[in-house]
Amino acid sequence: MFDAAEPASAAAESRVRCAEHASGTYDADIAACRTIAFADGALHYVAHITSGVFDFALNCLGKQPSSHDLPKAFDRAGRQLSLAVVQLDETCKLLDSGALIRVVIQGDSAALFQLHIRANQTFFGLTLNGSRQCVDQADHQMTKLSESAARRLGRESLNWGGFEEREASGELWNMYKPAPSAHIAVSPYVARSGYPMPDAVSQACRAALGFGQLHFVGIYRGGRPVWCTDVFDDPALAPLFQRVTPEARRRGYARLVSQVQLQSRRFEQLLNVVRSDHFTRIVLEVARGAAFVLPLNEDDYLVGATLDHAGVKPADQQVQALSEKIRKSWRGHLWRAD
Repeated sequence: MFDAAEPASAAAESRVRCAEHASGTYDADIAACRTIAFADGALHYVAHITSGVFDFALNCLGKQPSSHDLPKAFDRAGRQLSLAVVQLDETCKLLDSGALIRVVIQGDSAALFQLHIRANQTFFGLTLNGSRQCVDQADHQMTKLSESAARRLGRESLNWGGFEEREASGELWNMYKPAPSAHIAVSPYVARSGYPMPDAVSQACRAALGFGQLHFVGIYRGGRPVWCTDVFDDPALAPLFQRVTPEARRRGYARLVSQVQLQSRRFEQLLNVVRSDHFTRIVLEVARGAAFVLPLNEDDYLVGATLDHAGVKPADQQVQALSEKIRKSWRGHLWRAD
């Protein structure tokens, strides 16, 4: 287990390394990392990467055991994650929801982040604290850092993570409880495989769609859909299907989950760098919406998705609550029906 650096001294004790090619060109970003990224001690490492090439990095590891070896291991993890994200981004094109702009890989005792700034340029960060509160704080710091960089490049904020609306409320760290929206006007579409689904699970998944933030919920085994439900046929969502059909988008989520399954070994290897055994949550945020992948056991995954970027944060909370509810009745015994 790593010891977290003290928040009060984080900015002062941060250490910077800069590649020779990047000397002088990233001074403003480095300064922002010192004042923004390490402001509250949630983040322990941040790097800037261009096309898989390391530009600069700062760490705030304090007096960690063997801390002189960790930064270079974190550098490699950032480059490797950027390569994995390129493949995930290619798969996301099937969703017609824009580029992959934010990835969160949360483990049981740490989390990794990658945020897209502009073409081929990303921020990579990590926290060595796996609590959901600390992960959310680190996530928000990465967002503020990315917003700062985007403004310097003359770009508008992508509102990574949907934090902007919550920040305006003045209650950023309180549990987010969105008010239920109008009732869905259509009966949810349901797709079943040869596996029987426990009634408690299917009912909980259908109920989750009723809040209006989640538009798709599915259970996958080994990257293949077992049971899925969505509201893609709702007339209110029709403008989102001008270039892709509901069925094509369903296939797109299946391809995306399959890609996550293929990359799961790499994700676990990256989490091993920060001494975390396995992932507990993956967030794949695109320009218009997000998908969330949470393991139910070694083979089964709960997947939720929203098509509305303004609903990313509440949808994230809803998928988390749904996974906790499902686990109470989930045994993983999905025998194929005769």
